[in-house]
Amino acid sequence: MFIEIPKFDKRIDNLQNNEERWCAFLRGDVQTEEDSEKVSGHDIYIEKAIDQLKSCNYTEEQMDEYRRDLIQIANQNVTEIQKQELWKKEGKEEAKKEFDQKNKERKRRKISNRIADGLDPDNIKKIFCDDSDYDETEIDNMINEASEDNRTKKPLIEQPEE
Repeated sequence: MFIEIPKFDKRIDNLQNNEERWCAFLRGDVQTEEDSEKVSGHDIYIEKAIDQLKSCNYTEEQMDEYRRDLIQIANQNVTEIQKQELWKKEGKEEAKKEFDQKNKERKRRKISNRIADGLDPDNIKKIFCDDSDYDETEIDNMINEASEDNRTKKPLIEQPEE
């Protein structure tokens, strides 16, 4: 595409597409912030070009301030990413705790059911210690709790007295 800038005659209020916006930019129509918005049309690439053009006219002091602003924006982005990573990590840890708790409850129910069925606690211990993440002490505690629960439960159907 060839563009003859002197023949481009559209005003910045009548720009309709990105080619016309680029022509207005190249013609030098950006003089104020209002002009910047009209010419860029919120196109990120034209906005970057306008920012670069502005920075070319900065004094040394303005350039230092511009650089500080860029660094601050970059640091904010890094901080946001770190926060998101921390939240993901905390979420995973919370999910693992919840999973472990549910898994422990499921094992307690299984042990309780086996005790209710009359299975010997030593056999239950062998089954769960061989096929478990829990050590013998945890399995013993679960067996004791389940045994206690089964002793204190009332039967569903009361036996008639003789």
